[in-house]
Amino acid sequence: MVMATKYDIILFWEWFRTISKKLEINFDQEDLIEEIDKQVRLLGDFSWELGLGIHTSYSFVISPNCNRKLLNDTKEIIRYSPSLTSWEFYYAKPPKIWNLIFSFTDNNGKDIKINAQDWEYVLLKFPDNSFDVIIKTSNNHNLDRNNLNIAAEILLIGILGEEVYIEHIVTIDIVNNFETKYIGKESKMIHFKEHFTEVSARSDL
Repeated sequence: MVMATKYDIILFWEWFRTISKKLEINFDQEDLIEEIDKQVRLLGDFSWELGLGIHTSYSFVISPNCNRKLLNDTKEIIRYSPSLTSWEFYYAKPPKIWNLIFSFTDNNGKDIKINAQDWEYVLLKFPDNSFDVIIKTSNNHNLDRNNLNIAAEILLIGILGEEVYIEHIVTIDIVNNFETKYIGKESKMIHFKEHFTEVSARSDL
């Protein structure tokens, strides 16, 4: 899909400005949500999120859908975002302040609830500062492999933020048990962000 022009982007933000007050009253307006979806898709193959802001009351994210090739496009779109007192805008999903408990809707429309507080991981670093992550799940309610992969991606994006995830995470491997060579190297998922930040900053690993 061809990236939107500067004119298209400016028109989008002018339109968003007109609906921002309605969104502040209530996010859950089906007609408005459908229109946002339509307008964002006119800009490109992006997804989007509404939520509470970190520094202001509300946030709006235009996401590259974990596609590195689209990251510069979303950066360009957000560069033209308006200055609105109650809003902050992001070109990728920011890290969440959360308890690792979340839900998502699978491809069959089923609501899946995840508690990843007891999940464990092993972090494998490569010379180019990219990583593989091996995750041992618990309380997965007999989820199939596809839903476990979706849950793991949501989890790591929530912890790291989408941009860091795109730039550094190569693969995620879901296992029932760690291989013998990784025993003693595993950690609880609640420590992942601190651990990742420390390891990615080191040049001796």
